[in-house]
Amino acid sequence: MNIVAFALVENHFHILLQELVQGGTARFMQRLGTGMAKRFNEKYKERGSLFQGGYRRKVVSDDDYFRYVTVYVQVKNAFDMHPKGYRWAHDHFDEAYDWASAYPYSSLGDYTATFDRPIAEKEFLSSMYTPDDYREFARDVILGRHPLEEDVETYQSGFFV
Repeated sequence: MNIVAFALVENHFHILLQELVQGGTARFMQRLGTGMAKRFNEKYKERGSLFQGGYRRKVVSDDDYFRYVTVYVQVKNAFDMHPKGYRWAHDHFDEAYDWASAYPYSSLGDYTATFDRPIAEKEFLSSMYTPDDYREFARDVILGRHPLEEDVETYQSGFFV
């Protein structure tokens, strides 16, 4: 698996994965969920599962949808966590984007060179956008100036969200 984008929010996370081996997504998510539950249970002296139900996935079938999903995962979710709230972040995009780039629980900072962590595979998205171009694309998506694909039923590119 390659982790292409991620964001941790208050009570869940979003992760965009590139499956390199068939069946790798299910195996990766099982290991991730088990590891997180084990760590949580050890730390807080609890028992049982951490998540309510299994993970949900949606196949990303084309480049346009992939581009949109990266903004949803990295930018929109970080804006949701902004101390002044999503509406403020939406209305003050540039300031909020800078804050989101420094938000340590999103991969956006890895694309903007705020962080240099090995967890995110940055090359695919970086091959599509310069950091400035990505910022402008994210602005268009957040401000509703980009048409969004709603239902993707077929598997083509190998990315899962």
